[in-house]
Amino acid sequence: MSLSAFPRAMQALLSRFGDVLIAVAMIVFTLPLMAFVAIAIKFDSKGPVLSWQPRLGRDGRRFFAVKFRTTEHDPGRNSRAMWDRGARETRIGSFLHYTRFDDLPTLLNVLAGDLQIIGSERAEAPDLRRLAKWAAWVAAAAVAFEAVG
Repeated sequence: MSLSAFPRAMQALLSRFGDVLIAVAMIVFTLPLMAFVAIAIKFDSKGPVLSWQPRLGRDGRRFFAVKFRTTEHDPGRNSRAMWDRGARETRIGSFLHYTRFDDLPTLLNVLAGDLQIIGSERAEAPDLRRLAKWAAWVAAAAVAFEAVG
């Protein structure tokens, strides 16, 4: 290991140590709240308590972020549009989404090494950012054409 690489390796090690320390402390501190939320989700609607959402991590590695479920378990069964989150959101789900309590289980992803608390930002592939910008332009053009014609 060269001298120039040592600080980067030490920084990564300290960052990981800090992530694990903070995640364990937060899990212990919020465990009663998480248990209460899990019970509330079970009483509010049928289906699992947790949901897994695909995400991109460092170096394009895919993983599943663990979150509390905030929407109906089987939205395709109803006539509601799948893309209309408000129509599918459960009563407790809207509260969890508003307070961000639905993100508490992602602390498990921190322990697994999928996410970082210290020194990270949401990792997205540049292609996804370009696709989102393109989709926004297409949607704006569609609205403009609808207004004109």
